Amino acid sequence: MMFEHHTVPQQVSALLGRRPVRWGKMSGDYDGRERTLEVFEADAHEQRGLLRLLRPDRAELDAAAGGRLVIVFHTRVESRRLYADWVDTWHRRALAGLVAEWIEEKSDTEPFLEPSDIEPIRLRGAA
Repeated sequence: MMFEHHTVPQQVSALLGRRPVRWGKMSGDYDGRERTLEVFEADAHEQRGLLRLLRPDRAELDAAAGGRLVIVFHTRVESRRLYADWVDTWHRRALAGLVAEWIEEKSDTEPFLEPSDIEPIRLRGAA
């Protein structure tokens, strides 16, 4: 599997059960800052297991990042307290992507349905 730099957060998120992941936004200067990933909603008791999940793909992820990844975990409590807006936006985008994927999925029913075959829903008194 080949990864590209811009897809690393999405790939890591998929490998970790769709947790919110982004390139690091922390302040300060340290070696590996440009290769830092933030993983949200990962409590302390889960973090070792999450790193194990990445192990099979770690070489490809590191290569795509331009060097060894630095992974910073945020617990669920800290994710909600400090990054609630970003985490909520991430979840909304992920859900929208899943819904779009589901909508575009081919139906396995016979005969196939066309959008014009479905009667529109009319809601009365919805306002």
